[in-house]
Amino acid sequence: MRLLRFLAFIILFCNYATAQSLVITEITGISFRDENYVGTPNKTLEYLKYEKVQQKMLKELYRICSKRWDVQPDSSYPTNFQLLKRGDKPAPTRTANKQHSVNITITELTASELLQKAAEDAEDVQKINGLLAATTATYQVIVQYAPVEGSASFKTGFFLVQRRPGVGFGLYSPEYDTSPTGFQSMLQRAVQVLLDTASANGTIQVVGAQPAVYADNFMMQYQVGRGRIQTMANNAYFRFNLTADTTVMMRFDSSRFFGINLEAKNTTRFPQQIRKAIELGRKNRSYQFAVRQQEFRSVLADNNYVSSIIEMADPAYLDGYSSYLKYMPGNDHVLLRNNDTIARFQITVWKAYPERKFYFNRVYNGVDSNTMLEVDMPNIRNTQYEAPQEFEGLVFGQAFKIIAAPTFAYREIYFNNHLVILAKGNRYPESMIIMDTTLPASIVEALLVLAFIETEPMMGFKNL
Repeated sequence: MRLLRFLAFIILFCNYATAQSLVITEITGISFRDENYVGTPNKTLEYLKYEKVQQKMLKELYRICSKRWDVQPDSSYPTNFQLLKRGDKPAPTRTANKQHSVNITITELTASELLQKAAEDAEDVQKINGLLAATTATYQVIVQYAPVEGSASFKTGFFLVQRRPGVGFGLYSPEYDTSPTGFQSMLQRAVQVLLDTASANGTIQVVGAQPAVYADNFMMQYQVGRGRIQTMANNAYFRFNLTADTTVMMRFDSSRFFGINLEAKNTTRFPQQIRKAIELGRKNRSYQFAVRQQEFRSVLADNNYVSSIIEMADPAYLDGYSSYLKYMPGNDHVLLRNNDTIARFQITVWKAYPERKFYFNRVYNGVDSNTMLEVDMPNIRNTQYEAPQEFEGLVFGQAFKIIAAPTFAYREIYFNNHLVILAKGNRYPESMIIMDTTLPASIVEALLVLAFIETEPMMGFKNL
């Protein structure tokens, strides 16, 4: 169970007779124990330990509060961020005469705690569970306002963070629900909503935020100054504008398996790829062989694609995770366009790239390296990169290579020995950086098909 994390902020500002001013005097926080949720620590609230985050947050809170009460902030007033141990209570803050006070409390909730606090009936439970399915963290934010004169007010709201993929490239962090900028955006939005007199008490709102991405020494360098293409998708198709005059619309269907009869007497009636699989299967009787086919459709270009890869499995050890599946060796997996074979390739798994590193003590939003935050980490891990799978061969008679990492939805696409496309997505390209803008649509289509061919889970795959 994710541990309840509580963070309290005390914000004070002064209202003088001669000139109204806003002064944030103290922000006091309660920290949390090092406990894991599903084996992974959630450290999002630790962003508030860092001065870079504090200053940006203070600036935005000044803006929000000064707009709400029509006062001018006094940014020269010193502000103290105090982080306390779990269970400790913040020391009471003494306020001078003629001061208004705003107390902002943030508590991270588990799903059951949110339901207990916010759901009144079965219908509420159903609605909230529907929202929780698409969120990564839930915060209760309470704003208490005590003016110098008049009645104090109290308002609470629940803010569900939906981690949106955005257009950044990189390895998502499991330790932080959102990027530093995403967390700041969530907090700013929560304060804005709760300071709005029109907002209802107990409001539930989904707030979008970009994920936290680890820094690296190979993906980041490709992104500087490069424009991104975002695809638009419905249930059947996705499309994007390759150029101002060229639109690509494609459908990627799910793959299907077809078993291969190893006892076939006459193999000459089979395509070359299947003949080789039958011959290899007769030499490796413990394995079952199957061809995995997947269909693709380019709507506007009126092209049909079919990929065909040969997989084999030992039924004595197959455990549901395909840990004993292997690809047929050699350059014998194919891609057809209409009736023509346009690509032949081999598949390699877990290929090491020792020069590539991830830096797990640096997180950002995967887009702007200026937003990067260097976080505390007892043991800095600079982990070597291994590509879960790599496709390499010929397409249209030219060399191509796909370095694919489905675990973080990233593909490097090389054509004629040059990096031409970076693509991100799970079942299809959701965003891309196209390095070579002179590539014709026919080549781009084929390369994207090759990059997003469905394959089995990578865990335990081995080459023959």
